[in-house]
Amino acid sequence: MLNYFSNCSYYVQLAVWVGLALFANYGLMLLSSRISLEVRRKHHEVAGFLFAVVGVFSALVISSMLVIAVDHFNTARHAIEKEASLVGNVIRIARATSPALSVTVSELMQNELKALSKLEWDTENRDKNLALETDSINKLSLVVAEFEPKTNRETNYHAALISHSSELYQARRARAISAEESIPPQVWVATIAISFLTIFFSFLFGHEKGLFYYLMSAVLSVSIAIVLSLIYSFDTPFLGDIAVSNKSYISIVNNMERYQSWSEELKKQHLLAHRSQKN
Repeated sequence: MLNYFSNCSYYVQLAVWVGLALFANYGLMLLSSRISLEVRRKHHEVAGFLFAVVGVFSALVISSMLVIAVDHFNTARHAIEKEASLVGNVIRIARATSPALSVTVSELMQNELKALSKLEWDTENRDKNLALETDSINKLSLVVAEFEPKTNRETNYHAALISHSSELYQARRARAISAEESIPPQVWVATIAISFLTIFFSFLFGHEKGLFYYLMSAVLSVSIAIVLSLIYSFDTPFLGDIAVSNKSYISIVNNMERYQSWSEELKKQHLLAHRSQKN
């Protein structure tokens, strides 16, 4: 259910957040109306002081959450870019190491990239894509470890291939960690609770009940809801409209396909040239 909501358009999510905020605002207004107008006017100054204190605490908590969520989003984006770059490096180094090794590594990396381009974004088939990615990365480890270089050139490139494969494992782990939400549910509960308190205190001033008074407090509620919706969207970096793009993976897949087409065409040209020389 929560994943379905996270995959919805941001504007749909925003509408839900705003609707809940207005509903909560109305409920808190009814709750505060149980306190007589005379009592509220009598403690007007105290309510104003407490509202300022609670408002500052609420602003600090919400702003801290927003910073954490944006940093989480940027971390996920950098992890994706780094992993995609390392996959490309592994493919290029394997080509320079050995033609036979290049074929196997390219095939494994192409399978992995196809899985990665859907892994964190496709929640329904995530287990299937994860199994494909894990299988490809494990086979890569075996292929690289079993390869025996025969020349100094192959030895140097093989050492670089081992190094980049190790970095790829680390980048993969960083990407998997970044897929998890960084803000615990307990923090969400505490933030929403302090937001309710802030809205509730806005009703404790000695004002007559009326539409204008409700609209003023509604502006406060909607403002908080908008910020919370942004925090939630940034804290789910692979879901919804505000999500890290998988174009880095797709770009490398396209480059591999273009390289294979170019390589096959080059082989055909060499074969034709060789046949023409014989004739």
